[in-house]
Amino acid sequence: MRVILSCLLFIIISAKPDEGMKLFIKVVENLSSTDTVAINKLIEEVRFSKTNLAQACQGALLMKKADLVKRPAEKLSLFKEGRRLLEVEITKDSTYVNFRILRLIIQENCPAFLKYKSNIDDDANIVQGSFSKFSNQLQDVLLNYAKNSKHLKLKDRE
Repeated sequence: MRVILSCLLFIIISAKPDEGMKLFIKVVENLSSTDTVAINKLIEEVRFSKTNLAQACQGALLMKKADLVKRPAEKLSLFKEGRRLLEVEITKDSTYVNFRILRLIIQENCPAFLKYKSNIDDDANIVQGSFSKFSNQLQDVLLNYAKNSKHLKLKDRE
């Protein structure tokens, strides 16, 4: 009986990171979207997620949403809140590469007047150095992103 319970517990614990990674990849893929409805839906999905990536993903999505809304005050408010969420997570664990991926994508695509570009080279170097350790699915997403990136230079998988 203990063996069965241990196996079930292991399966449940093992499944959670996979769900978190699926959500993370979905967020990264949608950071180039211009569909406000899709971004809002993903923000809600992330908000109720229990993964360790949830706050950082929500922050990145809020900053992306700031790019899509019309009113300047709302743009700035969304961007600041998103930045705060993402930076808090990076401060908690600066070695977690997925946080750096999110910040790199946002920093490369936000306007210069927001002064949120100081970590681009550092984040790009960290992502490039860890690229071979990522899942094939995440590598594919990053390779696709890198085609239009000025800072992220990745070599295709061999």
